[in-house]
Amino acid sequence: MVIIKLDAIGSTNEFLKDLAQKEQLSDYTLVCARHQKKGKGQRSKSWATDAGKNLTFSILKLHSSLQSTDQFRISIHAGLIIIDILKQHGIPDLALKWPNDIMSGGRKICGVLIENSIRGQDFIYSVIGIGLNVNQESFPGLPKAISMKQITGRHVNLDELLGQIQEAFKKEFEENGMQSWEELKERYEGNLYLKDGWVTFKENGNQINGRIEGITPTGQLNIELEGGNMRSLSQGELQWLL
Repeated sequence: MVIIKLDAIGSTNEFLKDLAQKEQLSDYTLVCARHQKKGKGQRSKSWATDAGKNLTFSILKLHSSLQSTDQFRISIHAGLIIIDILKQHGIPDLALKWPNDIMSGGRKICGVLIENSIRGQDFIYSVIGIGLNVNQESFPGLPKAISMKQITGRHVNLDELLGQIQEAFKKEFEENGMQSWEELKERYEGNLYLKDGWVTFKENGNQINGRIEGITPTGQLNIELEGGNMRSLSQGELQWLL
């Protein structure tokens, strides 16, 4: 499998998307940057990291049988892969914070941003961007961020970790890529952050309280409102206030 290593770049997602349009790339081609200058997360938020201390990379997943309505499946697989890798490194209390963050002890250790190429109903490929806090020891102004080294006290070899993650992507999609929705949903909800707990959100400027019930096949979050009504809300409609 191919790994392209760069020193400094604006965004690994943008680089890999551009490369995929120009060349025929192999499945699981990975682009990693020592320093990502214009990383971004959900809701177009910027994402900054100390150079050479963390993993900022994007991996290409080609599709042959998925439909455009299956996009959230890719997010589920990616989150579960990272959780499994972190468990192997002794990171405790892991959970998937809907839609795409990985938490340890209620603090963010990893973020995922997925961008898909779709033609009509055909799902061509996904570019899966991942920012994983590895060896950084402080996050000024970001009290909810945490790294692997802060948790374990151990320095992690970035090249070895990157190789483990690439292999884990291949293994997950080969073994579980065709799982039924119910099987995949069960795996995701078994790791869902604050599932069955009451959480405060902001929706279109209004504060709401809801109990997290689970997810829909299209990636919406099912919540029960205080009055007992059920809502299925998309990621662009909700902002966590935790």
